[in-house]
Amino acid sequence: MIRGNDPILLTPGPLTTSLETKQAMLRDWGSWDASFNAITASMCKDLVAVVHGEETHVCVPLQGSGTFSVEAALSNVVPRDGKESVRRSAERYIHHLEID
Repeated sequence: MIRGNDPILLTPGPLTTSLETKQAMLRDWGSWDASFNAITASMCKDLVAVVHGEETHVCVPLQGSGTFSVEAALSNVVPRDGKESVRRSAERYIHHLEID
């Protein structure tokens, strides 16, 4: 039930998404929130640390679907005349991939 100014969650995720996660997604986060910026900065720092890339890499969060992020990454790391390899298990997630 929607009450007052509660945001409407139009993308609740797959059926396997837990209720706890769906409830957390109801919070309206935005780039104007100091807490949002702190969480994002911490996440980026942690991701770079996983690959020990603090001196050579940065994390740039991409807004959008997983497919969007995969396409963005591939279009930036695969040379124009290069080839990409997509595992069969990933085919259901990547419906169409076109590298310009």
